[in-house]
Amino acid sequence: TLAQAFKIVGALLQARHEEHKRLKIPEWHSFLHSTNEMLKQVHDVQKDCQSKMDLAEHVGIETQAGLLAISYSQTKSIIEEFHQKCLLQTKQMLEQERWERTDVPVQYKIILDKLLGHEVEVQQNEEGRDDGAAPVERYLHVEGSHYLVVPAVLTLLQLLAEYINLCRD
Repeated sequence: TLAQAFKIVGALLQARHEEHKRLKIPEWHSFLHSTNEMLKQVHDVQKDCQSKMDLAEHVGIETQAGLLAISYSQTKSIIEEFHQKCLLQTKQMLEQERWERTDVPVQYKIILDKLLGHEVEVQQNEEGRDDGAAPVERYLHVEGSHYLVVPAVLTLLQLLAEYINLCRD
């Protein structure tokens, strides 16, 4: 029956918990999206059958709720794993920081603009340069102010962008 199939899938999801924790966020997002779409389709078919057969509305829903609970629990573990990696990276970066000024590559200006909700323009190399060198600036420009930065600030910007992308996904 469908209920037995959902129980088997639930057991399989729980058995693969450690493998799921090692997935990259986009891979997990794709898996979660596919799972949710499948559950929605099954739910729609169940609702259709329930209305045609005049069955109680809760039949079969508990097992789907169990699968959702398992997938959301595993999602929480994946997010916590991501957070722990970011904390470790931040700690290591701050411990190794030499606190010397660094130039700001244009990619960090783009990250900051995205974080601040500004339109992002991707510019070509100045004057058609084809030397592969990315343009850099001496300062980080934030809301009209100019800031000298150390490498740790650039890494923190990058981590913040990764957190924002995680939330959007």
